[in-house]
Amino acid sequence: MFIDLFGDPEQNPKRFPIGSIRDLVASANYGSSEKANEESGRFAILRMNNITYEGWWDMSSLKYVDLDERTQDKYLARKGDLLFNRTNSKELVGKTAVYERDEPMAIAGYLVRIRMNERGNPYYVSGYLNSTHGKRTLEARAKSIVGMANINAQEMQEIPLLIPPIELQEKYARIVQASRVRVKKYQTFLDYADKLKAALTDRFFGIEGSALGTTPC
Repeated sequence: MFIDLFGDPEQNPKRFPIGSIRDLVASANYGSSEKANEESGRFAILRMNNITYEGWWDMSSLKYVDLDERTQDKYLARKGDLLFNRTNSKELVGKTAVYERDEPMAIAGYLVRIRMNERGNPYYVSGYLNSTHGKRTLEARAKSIVGMANINAQEMQEIPLLIPPIELQEKYARIVQASRVRVKKYQTFLDYADKLKAALTDRFFGIEGSALGTTPC
């Protein structure tokens, strides 16, 4: 759908203006260096492992942190923010995702929080950076430092990209959001099916099987 709406970024067949990510950004802030706690803290904190390579979220492993009132505005991600992983391995640096939860979460120091201006939609920038062309661009621009790679906030904003009309970017965002709602529904169904299968297996081959002196097939 990204290619259908915007065309191949390398070819620009729709002749959109060419600019940089900076043209669409209102602010870019680094995350907090506050030490996280595995058990307690006012806010869950997003770290680089919470963003998947494909631009989704993995919340299976969270830590927590306390932020005072003075630093909350600087270090909290809110719904619609774009999160960018600035330091990681060469293959994973630049992982990008749009934060979609209603409740705010803190961001760790290896992430950059980007808020868009009126010309940009976070789903469009995320879609570009997660595209094949975007991944190649990130890998080419990453600077290796002692086994790790880095793209800082300024370098990220200098990445060139097409600048389509905001209405088209917002259309793409609606498609992405609708698709993710469907995926979540399917995943809920699959999780339920797995639990049902486990319960039936235990019922017929576990307790009753033991009582009958039989073993699972």
